[in-house]
Amino acid sequence: MSVFLNMTTNSRGMLVIGVLVGAFVLAGFSALYSTGSEKAMGSGKSIEGQLRDQENEIALNRDTITERTKQLEEATRRRALSAEADAAAMTVQENRKRINELEKLIPALQQSIAMGEKNAEAEKERYRKQLLGNPSTNVFAELRTDSGKVYREVHLTSIDATSITFSHRDGSSRVLLKDLPAEIRNRFP
Repeated sequence: MSVFLNMTTNSRGMLVIGVLVGAFVLAGFSALYSTGSEKAMGSGKSIEGQLRDQENEIALNRDTITERTKQLEEATRRRALSAEADAAAMTVQENRKRINELEKLIPALQQSIAMGEKNAEAEKERYRKQLLGNPSTNVFAELRTDSGKVYREVHLTSIDATSITFSHRDGSSRVLLKDLPAEIRNRFP
């Protein structure tokens, strides 16, 4: 023990102790390095094995991040579609209300149309009577049909929605309006 005590008191001894401690530390690190490359401290795996495990875990985490990003994008897309569907449902609901309102108007409109048709027919009948009473519109020196038949000294006796009836030099006849030339047909409603 006195040797050790002597070494601690003089500078040369301190140097020797420093060199011994340094060598011991260096030997420990060398031993740790050589054992660490085969087996990490207490885990039973080499450093290379642990690095491979960590690389695999990093790759898995990247895959998870990629998958979650896709899920997030899909959720965002679905939210947008849901908002569009909600807007379309509101439009459909508003249109159904409008259709119901318009359907309620149909009977009144049908009645109005029927009245208008009745009034128009009455007006046509009045006009036809006026035509029959006017010699300048109910007398023709000659009447040719589209089919080529010619009637002379024609006097109209009746007009309806589809035909005219008239007397002529050789008797009387009835001709469909559609068989008359356009300039004559357009005179009769």
